[in-house]
Amino acid sequence: MAVYVFDHWEVNGETFPENPISILVDRDIGITAVYKESVTPPPPPIPLKNIAIGLAVATAAVIGAGYALSKKKGD
Repeated sequence: MAVYVFDHWEVNGETFPENPISILVDRDIGITAVYKESVTPPPPPIPLKNIAIGLAVATAAVIGAGYALSKKKGD
């Protein structure tokens, strides 16, 4: 299965690589979101884990890349 990631916006033929963009729409315009096939597929989702917090047990899910659960020193 192919994975696609956002590449840029095209507004009336002009390229805007930033996301999001703000556009004043005061007339008819053409806006296209352009995606490209990802060379490296994203990492698989992180499974649910039981994490002990004091005497209670909570179920937590980490969603998306770049997020992590951490424990403070002394906990």
